[in-house]
Amino acid sequence: MGGRWDATNAADPVLTILTNVEMDHMRYLGETRSAIAREKLCTARTGRPLVLGPGLDPAWVWPLLECRPVLYPAPRLRADRLAWDHSLVQGHRIPLAGQHQLDNLATAWEALRGLDRLGFPITPEAAWAGIEATTWPGRLWAVPGLPGVFMDGAHNPHGARSLAAHARATSVKPHLFFSAMGDKDLTGMKAELSTMEPTSVTLVRGDNPRYATVEVLRALWGPGLEVLDIAAAAQRLREPAAGIRLVCGSLYFIGDLLRALGQGNP
Repeated sequence: MGGRWDATNAADPVLTILTNVEMDHMRYLGETRSAIAREKLCTARTGRPLVLGPGLDPAWVWPLLECRPVLYPAPRLRADRLAWDHSLVQGHRIPLAGQHQLDNLATAWEALRGLDRLGFPITPEAAWAGIEATTWPGRLWAVPGLPGVFMDGAHNPHGARSLAAHARATSVKPHLFFSAMGDKDLTGMKAELSTMEPTSVTLVRGDNPRYATVEVLRALWGPGLEVLDIAAAAQRLREPAAGIRLVCGSLYFIGDLLRALGQGNP
């Protein structure tokens, strides 16, 4: 995790990408956004391109660097159409839904331009073909064989904020199935997810000791809410239902559910 001590930092990259910086893994990376950024920015290299996601201000990033790369901030992309399960950009269907995924796409485009300058040409046609074929299980993902069921691994307030913003932008008020690890910012996640005004909330408790307890989940979301175990939640999702059902709160939770559904890991 992070950057300074991440295994990927053992490589000698020709180009580095930093998509965003948010508050997560603070026990290891630091208690402030700047401290976390310093750790992530250790993957950059002096004199080589550092692509910054649209949400990162180069003036904020520059003083945090321990080396002197060449900064390439990615300009933000706008959608022709933003739907619950996809976006349209320049006439192309983007299967990774949400404005946050358009920011990721903008960052990827800037990286492709950087690679082209370094002698690694990729045609726009090839890039669009790859983008249109992209799938990412566990990221606002339509679960195969379960109509209307979507899974998103949002496991911190930033991820929950992006997910909720997308639900509001597309006027979707889902039936929410929530579970999370007990060491996460559960209060922050709940505050963000509540802004999508879910039609219903079902809580799920996993077997792993890291899962938030039933008592903690009910204290957070409401004492009268139903709490299911993983097997019961999987069975509930198999049953037909009206509206969108959204599973979120943890990639571990999604993995456990998929195993219970006979679909393996995400």
